[in-house]
Amino acid sequence: MAAPTIPSQIPEPDLPVVLLLTVVVTLAILAGGWWLGCWLYDLPFWPATARAVDYVPFLGSWLASLISHSRVDALPTGALTVAGVITTVVGVMTFVLLYRKFTPPTEIHVRGRQLLTGKPAIRQAKKETAEVIQRSGQGLEILPGLAIDEDRETRHFMVLGSPGSGKTTFIRPVIEQARQRGDKCFIFDNKSDFTKSYDDESGVIFIAPWDKRGWSWDIARDVQNMSDAREFSAALIELGKDPMWGLAARQVLTALVRKCQVEQPGEWGFADIVAPLSGGATAIKNCVDQHNPEASSLIEDAASKTAQSILTTLVSYLAPVFSLADAWGRCKTPGRISFRAWQADGWNAQKTIVLQGNGQYAELQQAVSRAIFRTIAREMSSPSITDCRPHERRIWLFLDEFPQLGKLENFSQFLEVGRSKGFRVVLGLQDLAQIKSVYDANIFESWSWMVGSYWIGRTQGVEFA
Repeated sequence: MAAPTIPSQIPEPDLPVVLLLTVVVTLAILAGGWWLGCWLYDLPFWPATARAVDYVPFLGSWLASLISHSRVDALPTGALTVAGVITTVVGVMTFVLLYRKFTPPTEIHVRGRQLLTGKPAIRQAKKETAEVIQRSGQGLEILPGLAIDEDRETRHFMVLGSPGSGKTTFIRPVIEQARQRGDKCFIFDNKSDFTKSYDDESGVIFIAPWDKRGWSWDIARDVQNMSDAREFSAALIELGKDPMWGLAARQVLTALVRKCQVEQPGEWGFADIVAPLSGGATAIKNCVDQHNPEASSLIEDAASKTAQSILTTLVSYLAPVFSLADAWGRCKTPGRISFRAWQADGWNAQKTIVLQGNGQYAELQQAVSRAIFRTIAREMSSPSITDCRPHERRIWLFLDEFPQLGKLENFSQFLEVGRSKGFRVVLGLQDLAQIKSVYDANIFESWSWMVGSYWIGRTQGVEFA
């Protein structure tokens, strides 16, 4: 098959010729319409035409000259006015259509994809997705009247746009469709929009330590062994500029968590984690020696300056845990939620979880988010969550204003492994610079290749141009 010929240049339209041709054809059509009207009403064509031409500059006088004709007097009142208006409208429309028809295009599509907008775009999209929908099943509507297939849902979404560009307007209908279909939805509510909308709904779980409506985390069901304890500690305690202190604090926290697992299996909470701290350095050293002996050398001498520095650092790093101990250990909550249990196929209770954002408690919010997402990711990657077809398991992560969650370690698992496990991820961003300030540029570039669908609104980002 021969390759299409690419013109050396697009021909410039000859405007005088186009205008002349358009005017001639338009006048011919109007003349034909005028003759037809005279014939229908049995008017003498040439006298009526001559008189009309005599008064072309003065439409009123022209109509009066026609009205004086005895045949015209027999017409219904206003008939000539209506005919004049119709003739004018037809003339203008004919001129516009012919001008567009005779004007050469300013662009010639040779090959490759073609940009479509409006209804043509919707029609083409429906045509392209019809066959795939028959094969993998119909998914949600991403635009009114435009549904995608379920396999495409699992290839994730990225929603880009500045504030006010309509990101939430796009995401909210998708959320509502997913909930109506019975899907599990995990929603990050940075602006508390969904908290207000779902306040009175019994099928929604709120995660917000600062809100009395917030459920507590059933940490004992989700952190069950030594490996879980290490991951939990790594999620809660970030490494600062000098990672030695952060790593040491993680080791001590691991021992505290392990103590709870051994002594209160399935029945402990955040308040139990921090309880040994009240016993001083000696009690903490005994806990480390017994439950995480590999870290014993860190505080071999509980009275040494090194040990005291580690314990002081530990207390500062454990600030979020102390806050959670107050919110979820000592205060009454509506219920307790295990994120491992929520992911399981047998979970049929509340299927919507709203993780509330709060700039006033940004550090606490990000610490909770890190620990929760790490727990969900570990369970998702485990053999207990088996591979499945898109319609067999539907779990959505709606993460508008995603950078506000802070840096989530191993988040790539949701994009890489999540597809085969029935996960669908929707990331809402303002611009690439915002996300690159949190994550490594190379990591984010790899994410962009894993995302199958993009929604781009108004943006001021230079990289979007």
